[in-house]
Amino acid sequence: MDELTLGKDSLVRSMPGRFETTAQTVDSFRTLFVYNLGLDYYSKYIERIGSLDAAAVHTAAGRHLVPDRMLVVAVGDRQKIEADLVKLNLGAMELRDTEGNVVKPQ
Repeated sequence: MDELTLGKDSLVRSMPGRFETTAQTVDSFRTLFVYNLGLDYYSKYIERIGSLDAAAVHTAAGRHLVPDRMLVVAVGDRQKIEADLVKLNLGAMELRDTEGNVVKPQ
């Protein structure tokens, strides 16, 4: 299964969870109001997600994401992940401890 299909499936399958509790339902309706999404937003959501293709996602990403301002956060065993992260050439790496404090290189 490709990444786009996994992402779309995840969004569709998480939809019922937005209405499991009273608080989640209220939050979902608040989202409609705050972002002026219209009362039919959720009834059309699954169909809209299903119609997305890679080109549409790429176009949206190009409009809304600014690579020079993005950060990558990786969490894990440094000895296991650092070499692969370096290979990605994502820029300067900043290490932090479990409390969020910057760790100075040794």
